[in-house]
Amino acid sequence: MNNQRVKSYFIKCATAVAFTCLLAACGGSKKVATPPVVTQPPVQAKDYSDLYSRVFIYKTFSGKAKMKYEGPDQKQNFSANLKMQKGEKVWASIVALGVAEVARAQITPDKLQAVERLNRNAYDMSFEEGIKKLNAPISFPMLENLLIGNPVIPGLKVQSAKEEGNDIVLKMEQDGYQQILIYDKATQTLKQQEIKSEAKKFNCTIDYSDYVVVAGQNFAKNRNIKIEDKNKNQTILLNMEFSSHDVDGAVEFQFSIPGNYKLKSL
Repeated sequence: MNNQRVKSYFIKCATAVAFTCLLAACGGSKKVATPPVVTQPPVQAKDYSDLYSRVFIYKTFSGKAKMKYEGPDQKQNFSANLKMQKGEKVWASIVALGVAEVARAQITPDKLQAVERLNRNAYDMSFEEGIKKLNAPISFPMLENLLIGNPVIPGLKVQSAKEEGNDIVLKMEQDGYQQILIYDKATQTLKQQEIKSEAKKFNCTIDYSDYVVVAGQNFAKNRNIKIEDKNKNQTILLNMEFSSHDVDGAVEFQFSIPGNYKLKSL
């Protein structure tokens, strides 16, 4: 795997997918494989907009997920170990072939750092600089929301909330971006999240399925992400399938840039 492939491999899997997802969305939804336990009183029809405020609550999270990535020039299968401390840190390790770590990243509200093992390259920059170079105006809390399975853009005013068949659909808009949340009517779990910008010609869809109850809350083990950049006529697909998940346990973040690694720019 050459340097450019490793760089693309890490960025899209550890950060860029999350960043780009802010820019848009549309597509088909998946039904949950097995209905999870509804852990809260159901929201009534007149209060459907309250579903938007029901988010997965955590202080720390750690998990492992199998990943399938498909982009314009490559397909990759790998696994990712993910650790999060809410509001403070996101850590990810990308492992290829089940044995070798090819990249490691640590992201905070202030810093974006990463190392890629095969070519001994490193990236060390401010969070603001990183998102500018990736052309992805996303905040740290939005990145956290994407990874944990919450609505990416919080705090918007719900413009409409209605039933459509077996679904409950919430729509909201801000600064030219439209966020559409589709919930399963029976379980009131999030089935699909769309964020789209017609002006920027970006579309992103995140489908959620295979819910389980984790720490008394519904957690989607399976996520399918589809990103369409119509300006470049490119589509990126990423499937995340969590095989382990732990909430509010002790987490350790091990990250350092070896002295013999070469600092690179995105």
